[in-house]
Amino acid sequence: MGGILDGTFMNSYSPVGDIITMGLTILFAILLNSAYTVKYKNLTIFRIGEVALALAAVCDVSYHMIYSNNLTPDTVDLVYMFRNLAFILMSLVNVLFIVYLVNLFDVPRKPRRIYLGFIGFAFVVYSVIQCLEGVLKYGFYLDEDLVLHQTFDPFVLIYLFLLANLIALFIIYRNKLVRRMTRTLIRTTLLALVVVVVQTVYRNTSYTTFSYAIPLISVLFLFHYNAYDIVTGMLDAKSFPDFVKEQKRKKKKFALVWLRLLDVSVEQLLQLSDEFYHFTGRYFENPTLFRMRDDKMVMVYEYRSEADRDQRLIRMLEDYGKLYDKYRIDYKIILMDDDPILTSGEDFMGLSVYMEKRMGENEVRTANDRDIAGYQESRVILDNLRDIHIKGNLEDERVLVYCQPVLNTEKETFCNAEALMRLKIPGYGIVVPDDFIPLAEKNGYIHDLTKVILHKVCCAMKNLLSRGYDLECVSVNVSIAELRMPRFVEDVKDIIRESGLDYDRIALELTETKNETDFAFARSVMEELTEVGIRFYLDDFGTGYSNYDRILGLPIDIIKFDRSMTRMASTDRRTRYLVGSFAHIFRDCGYHVLFEGVEDVEDEELCGEMEALYLQGFKYSKPVPIDELPDFLERGVNGDVSTKL
Repeated sequence: MGGILDGTFMNSYSPVGDIITMGLTILFAILLNSAYTVKYKNLTIFRIGEVALALAAVCDVSYHMIYSNNLTPDTVDLVYMFRNLAFILMSLVNVLFIVYLVNLFDVPRKPRRIYLGFIGFAFVVYSVIQCLEGVLKYGFYLDEDLVLHQTFDPFVLIYLFLLANLIALFIIYRNKLVRRMTRTLIRTTLLALVVVVVQTVYRNTSYTTFSYAIPLISVLFLFHYNAYDIVTGMLDAKSFPDFVKEQKRKKKKFALVWLRLLDVSVEQLLQLSDEFYHFTGRYFENPTLFRMRDDKMVMVYEYRSEADRDQRLIRMLEDYGKLYDKYRIDYKIILMDDDPILTSGEDFMGLSVYMEKRMGENEVRTANDRDIAGYQESRVILDNLRDIHIKGNLEDERVLVYCQPVLNTEKETFCNAEALMRLKIPGYGIVVPDDFIPLAEKNGYIHDLTKVILHKVCCAMKNLLSRGYDLECVSVNVSIAELRMPRFVEDVKDIIRESGLDYDRIALELTETKNETDFAFARSVMEELTEVGIRFYLDDFGTGYSNYDRILGLPIDIIKFDRSMTRMASTDRRTRYLVGSFAHIFRDCGYHVLFEGVEDVEDEELCGEMEALYLQGFKYSKPVPIDELPDFLERGVNGDVSTKL
């Protein structure tokens, strides 16, 4: 953003605004060189704009001073030169601001080239017109008697043209940035415009260049200047990705040490902050420390040889053991080298999180090829989950439905089944739930998977029923977190209804929760769905936190005893008595009981003694593709073919 300089306002000029602008550009340079800044290509554009603005201020002062104090026929050309340079440089600042925003908004390459070519062409045309003012005697010019004439001003045209382009960019790409940042850029741009309008109303030209400095200040603090963390004095986490990018660009030989402190308080962190700075400086020269979050830090350091690096790390870890003895704060430490596969700061952060989940307390691990491969796989899985979420295709071929048949001990047939999810990712094959369910839950994609599997189960059941199979019910696992989603109830109802299936053919399996709020919310959602006939199973009983009061307060049809309960009952008489008592109590209260983890005849007989109605486990079948379910619907307990259900 900039201002309109009108030559008729010459007598009202004061150099104060230009001097302030020069001072600000010097301050920008000091800040950029003395404090850590996010270094990427837009910083170069910012620096060029900073220099252009400083030169514009110098030229503005120069031409005003010559005009006011030393105007002679011999100095007329100097007036034209400095004035033209001032206006062209101020226009260049606006052009650079547009280039900066185009990069910031990540405009696609082809339209970016076309658009910036158009802006560049307009700027060149304007520059030529501006330089010909004095020669062709239009716009701002002095006649032979040194009398000032002012007709149309080409600077006004380029100013309005570039302003219109800035506004268009803000409107078109308003969703590319966090809303708060976009609003800040718009407000500072408008503030600069207000400065221009006010000085125009009061017939003053003193603060034209200053109006250009206002957006530069917002850009500097929003995108380049990173404040140090006030608790630890370390760099803020947002600077880490760009720091890594800069290290990669310069082909530096660097490595990282991640430190995760477990259950650390702010007070303890304050005590440790000075220790960390002195501590890390003992082993590596000028290491860079980042505070990634309250309990996690990373040190990035450069090294010359691996042998020297390893010796320093050994000494550091030995001394950290003494630090641990002093403060007794549990930790996880990850040693990580730069790797061509890890191309960004986000990759290094992701790998550290992936490894943390697989580490115990007070453990030190070095990232190896296997860890990186595992992280890469999790990243590919996450990319596919994101794509499934974006596309919203209920027939998505990557989501596979497997089923494990459930034996009804009274009918001695398999008339129920549990639907289980698998992902099939090109290049990776089948992915089991333990590898993608936590990622889906953490990133908000779990409900998209539930909708796909529910849709496919309904379609498969509809097909089986039309072929004469009287399959009573298939259960689908649902995350407690899903119940809080605004459209959960509507989505479940819509999918079942659109399939043409009766609601009571579907059951939703929920796992116990220790959260009282989750429990209360789950009950209201369950009651709404049971009204139309949908059933509910309580999954993994014996591993969660529910008590009898909670269970009795839920509209549950079947309680599934976790396989750990089955194993314990088979090895210990007292445990068998307790598990059997639970099963009898639930049966007497009107619930059906299902035992999971039935693996052999002994398990089957034991569960039969405890009067379980339903049995499920590898004795009967491992999970199979839903297309193979009819094979089990036609099979009795001893493998004899029974009448089709």
